[in-house]
Amino acid sequence: MKQTQLIMGMPITVDIETSDLVIFKKVLVFFRQVDKKYSPFKKTSEVSKINAGSKKISPEMQEILALCEKTKQETNGYFDV
Repeated sequence: MKQTQLIMGMPITVDIETSDLVIFKKVLVFFRQVDKKYSPFKKTSEVSKINAGSKKISPEMQEILALCEKTKQETNGYFDV
């Protein structure tokens, strides 16, 4: 199965060698959840709330931000969210 949808502001193509529609739909749902939570363009996303000054940060986001900080240090600031 192969399908392209606009998710995260860009075309996302899912191409899975299966006829199992449930698995295929789960992959697309995952991408939509990532977009909903992390998109800086959606006012309701956690990223947008943090950018607006929210101090409420989920454990998952804390882990991501810690990994970003580690990468920033390892790249001497070339990678900086």
